[in-house]
Amino acid sequence: PPVIGEKSNFKVYWIMENSLHELRDVKAELYLPDYVMWADNSNVSAGNIYYDLVDHKVVWNLDRLPTSINNVDVSFDISIIPTDFEYNKILILSTGSSFEARDLETGAIINKKTGIKTSKLEDDPIANLSSDGRIR
Repeated sequence: PPVIGEKSNFKVYWIMENSLHELRDVKAELYLPDYVMWADNSNVSAGNIYYDLVDHKVVWNLDRLPTSINNVDVSFDISIIPTDFEYNKILILSTGSSFEARDLETGAIINKKTGIKTSKLEDDPIANLSSDGRIR
């Protein structure tokens, strides 16, 4: 679990799957809470990823995703250094990522949003065995 005054790193994974129509102008964004830092360690299978310092968000852009490619993925690190004020709290690491793309066949704009992610790491069964996500 995260510890007061110590840096904790978390890896974020985005996977976009596509099998119906070609997608264009694919964009994913993640606004970071003020206490969450971009750790500048990313891996991208297609497109480009950057950190927007002004808006405090991570942005992934991909010009096109044809149906011949089943999925593309991105991973990057974020980190926190909890303070005394956060002791015994579960922190929000992400308010949710938003994804947008244009379906080339229909012209429709596709929008998706993920849910909130916390220091409890709800999606990680291994982390759930060893921690309740509270700051120590």
